[in-house]
This record gives sequence, structure tokens and C-alpha cells, in this order.
Amino acid sequence: MKSTIKFLAVVLVFSAVPVFAQTEQADLLVEAVVVANCSISTTGVDFGNYDPIATVADDATGTITVACTRGIPSLSLEIDNGVSGVREMTDGGTEVLPYQLYSDAGRTTVWGTGAAGIDPSNVAYGPGAVNPAGKTITVYGRIAVGQDAAVGNYSQLLQAIVNF
Repeated sequence: MKSTIKFLAVVLVFSAVPVFAQTEQADLLVEAVVVANCSISTTGVDFGNYDPIATVADDATGTITVACTRGIPSLSLEIDNGVSGVREMTDGGTEVLPYQLYSDAGRTTVWGTGAAGIDPSNVAYGPGAVNPAGKTITVYGRIAVGQDAAVGNYSQLLQAIVNF
């Protein structure tokens, strides 16, 4: 009998539920602002070895990957012309090797800046989208046949720009 009373006393102590006379409530607003943002990364256009006496143009490709917040109303993607303002690689001195960049595989539409940039349709992605890492767009490059270039290593640094 004593053990039963002790057991009931322990159960009553641990199962006691507080009783409240009244309750009040208030709204709790939770909010956030999703900002428009884009990230951009590139892989360079590497023409490899160019042969000035070859009878065909030297073609190469690179890529631009753009990821943006979903819902940005408009985007444009530009590639500038570098510090010189002209698409020509230099050997670090006075020698130049002209080339061009295009937005199409047929190399007919020059990829430029401002109005000459491209609208990368369907670039806007966010978490949970088919490709949250972004959209990869190919850059098509060409060095024309018969460039009068001296032996050397040529390069030019350009900027890929996403406007949103």
C-alpha cells in the first residue's frame, strides 16, 4: 500500500499540467527581401597554335556561365574589347593578332557590348530550378586566315559582363 501511494504521488508530480486562467495572442510577422543578383564565370577561348600560312581559319570556343536570381525582368550579356578597345591579342610588345568573338556557331553574329550584347534567354535560375548552377553559354572565336603574325605567345584580357 505504501508503494502504491508513493507511485501515485510521483505520477501526480510529474504529470501536473499548469492551468492558465487566460491567454493572449499577437501576430508575429516574418519577412525577407529577395534581392536581384547574378554571378558570372568564364572559361577562356584558347586558339592553341595558329598557323599564318594555313588555308582555313582557326576556330575555338570558350564559355560564360551565368546564374541569376529567378524573376529578374531583363538581362544582357556583353564581352568588352579589352583595354585597347580592339579585339586583337598582343605578344606583350608591338605585335598583334586580330580575332573576333561570336554568339553563334556559324560565326556570323559578333558578340559585342551594349546593344551588340546578347539576351541570354532563360538564364534566371534559383535553388530548386532545373539548373541552379546557372546557364552556360558558348563563346565562338575565330582568327581569320592569313594574319601576318610574328612567332610568339599572344593574349588579350577581356571582361564578360552581365547586366541585370
